[in-house]
Amino acid sequence: MIKLFSTAAVAVVFAGASTAMAVGVSVGDYIRFSDGPGTTTTERPGGEFVVNVLQSGDSFRTFCLERTENLFFGNGSFSGSGGDPTFTHPFEVTGISERAMSGGPDFDEPDVAGDPISSRTAFLYQNFALGTLDGYVYGADNDPARIRSADALQNAIWFLEDEIDDPFFGITDLDTQALITHFLTLDMGDFEGTGLVRVLNLVYRWDGPGGTQGGHAQDVLVLIPLPHAAGLGLVGLLGVAGVTSRRRR
Repeated sequence: MIKLFSTAAVAVVFAGASTAMAVGVSVGDYIRFSDGPGTTTTERPGGEFVVNVLQSGDSFRTFCLERTENLFFGNGSFSGSGGDPTFTHPFEVTGISERAMSGGPDFDEPDVAGDPISSRTAFLYQNFALGTLDGYVYGADNDPARIRSADALQNAIWFLEDEIDDPFFGITDLDTQALITHFLTLDMGDFEGTGLVRVLNLVYRWDGPGGTQGGHAQDVLVLIPLPHAAGLGLVGLLGVAGVTSRRRR
């Protein structure tokens, strides 16, 4: 069993700073989602999302990678083939990897399953989770500036992962558009590979007429620690040994 203790921003805000905490998550764990700041609509179902790990009781903030995959809040519900609502089980963590399993193709390794996250996606999320993302406002969840930040980061991630062709998809606010551009052009310094960022590969299941059924769920981002205390100083070097990002933005 893969056991990771994920260092994730939980949006506990003191004097404007985001506080990180260790979150235990394992392959085989079950999680539920709740909505965080950011615009979540049928057309634009984006983060921030709050992930609650049922085994540990811990939680962390994340964003989605695949616009067309399923994600439910709370207990959730799913309309089966007959249209009747049925109970949705918690999402199950089936893998912790560097790939979204139902994303686009891997242009560098077309025979390998899954879609590797881009280095810039990892850079942006790592800094978000550590509370150090330049331009991101870590205010209260109902703070318009935080909502704008969440919308901008979600669109930037979707664009980097080839989930949308227009980085301003669904965004008409000029300040949010400017922040998207900022995230997409922010200097990454020496950051390479995926740093401390990994992907939680998820499935969901529901009770239908034929018994328990399921399918691929929305994969989400998570932050993991290095195995030693001095590791944070080596974040930019960690990705050198990681998977090579596909040739894209």
